Amino acid sequence: HPRAEVMLPGRAIMGEVEEVSDREEALQAIQQIFKNAGVAGFFEGFNPWSAPDEKFFKTLEHAPVLRIKPAGVGSGPMDAGGWHWVAWAAAAAAALIVLIR
Repeated sequence: HPRAEVMLPGRAIMGEVEEVSDREEALQAIQQIFKNAGVAGFFEGFNPWSAPDEKFFKTLEHAPVLRIKPAGVGSGPMDAGGWHWVAWAAAAAAALIVLIR
């Protein structure tokens, strides 16, 4: 499916997904991913900070790099169906009623 929603630490985004076809761009991305993964990068059997490019190219053979072009704001984990605002509105109305009495 070409559309996806991704939950990032600060927000959720939705967008169009495409595979990175430029080999050099994919190489740079996969190197950065492995470096940011910390210890998980070593599970592929090499050190991400000192491995030659050939090791990363082997990884790219079975793990394609995908790009997500943002197309909007996603609903996120607290609003998966798009109705979380109803709960907040109901809570605010109930709090208002309690404060008025």
